[in-house]
Amino acid sequence: MKSTSPIATIVLLFILNCLSNCVSAQCLVSLDHTPIIVNDLKAAEQRFQDLGFVIKPGYLHENGILNSHIKFQNHTSIELMSITEAKDAIARSYLPFLEAGEGGSFLSLRIDSIQPVLERLETANIEFEFLDGKSFQYIVFDEPGLNHIFLIAYKRDFLQQKKYLQHAMNTSGLDEVSLEGSKITSRLFEALGCSTVHREEIHHRFQLQNGFVNIHKAPTGRLYRVVGIALENAARDRKTEVVHGLSISY
Repeated sequence: MKSTSPIATIVLLFILNCLSNCVSAQCLVSLDHTPIIVNDLKAAEQRFQDLGFVIKPGYLHENGILNSHIKFQNHTSIELMSITEAKDAIARSYLPFLEAGEGGSFLSLRIDSIQPVLERLETANIEFEFLDGKSFQYIVFDEPGLNHIFLIAYKRDFLQQKKYLQHAMNTSGLDEVSLEGSKITSRLFEALGCSTVHREEIHHRFQLQNGFVNIHKAPTGRLYRVVGIALENAARDRKTEVVHGLSISY
């Protein structure tokens, strides 16, 4: 058998890479952040610091949410939060997750432009609510299977100090998020133009602009939530630990 020349191999890899980028470019969303709901914020901060993460301090919000952040170079982040007193609908939306146990809650997906997303959702007959805030625009969902996901568009850039991006592990940020869901969860990502890279009856994997989302089919009627995250890591010795109820690979 005639072997492939090095030049032909390079050209083939280039073409495959271009095709992959074209597919992901059609997707209108990228990974943004996921909140981890905990009982004791200080204890959670210490646990993540012990793993080598740098914590960016947050503050006590008027609605009773107390938070802090783990920021990454690729503009993704992890939000650590606890509830001191749920004073509005946003704070109350985290209580069912905490009652079910510490861990992941919502998945936040970043969008660059609102209008194309609204058109895609309307075409797919997916019901949503559009919220226009001071610094952000949100798209939220009420239907089970979707209500643990929200879309966010930033009205301005939020620059991060370099010291908050220098974590002990070699990572640029979130690369993969796993969450529970149903058929409507998969239909959302299909409507947003995200390509399917793996599909089984109980597992559906989508490629976003900057990473992947794994949807694991869960029984109807339960509280769907984020169950795991993976960080981009150039090292071969990837570790996986359950930290405050969330599976984290880094």
